[in-house]
Amino acid sequence: AKESGDWLFETSVNFCSPGFEVNDLAFLTRADYVWMNANAFRQWQKPTKWYRQAYWIAGGQPQYSFDGDRTNLQFQNYVEVQLPNYWWLNKGLMYRPESFDDRWTRGGPVVKRPAAWIVFANLSTDSRKRVSVSLGPEGVWNEDGGRSHSLFTEVRVKPASNVSVRVP
Repeated sequence: AKESGDWLFETSVNFCSPGFEVNDLAFLTRADYVWMNANAFRQWQKPTKWYRQAYWIAGGQPQYSFDGDRTNLQFQNYVEVQLPNYWWLNKGLMYRPESFDDRWTRGGPVVKRPAAWIVFANLSTDSRKRVSVSLGPEGVWNEDGGRSHSLFTEVRVKPASNVSVRVP
């Protein structure tokens, strides 16, 4: 990762072999994967009359099973802007090409997961205030005709400087 300057990046790899067993130490939700990611990140931190700060992130993340099946692939693009009044605007776009899921059938055959688009946006009021609100739509579409639309809402209340209560 590069973590300073206007241009940043990160890349990582995480894996868990199919034979990994935690026994009584913990609860394991998934083994048998190799997950990778890479993101490029541009930040603007010098305030102007249009924004206080802004960020843009683009990247991708594939995941494979140890059998060589691509179990996930995602490309993402995200923009976030803090306005002069300390409100935040953000939007994201993700594309997940067709992949093969080895968990939907709970140990059965690998099945095709259709390609999908995910779009979301959000507006958040000034989080320095005692009460702040976030609101935004989200939509998911896949190539098999599946659709999902939702509205994200959240209210944050700070009864004291060291206490924050969030109600989704």
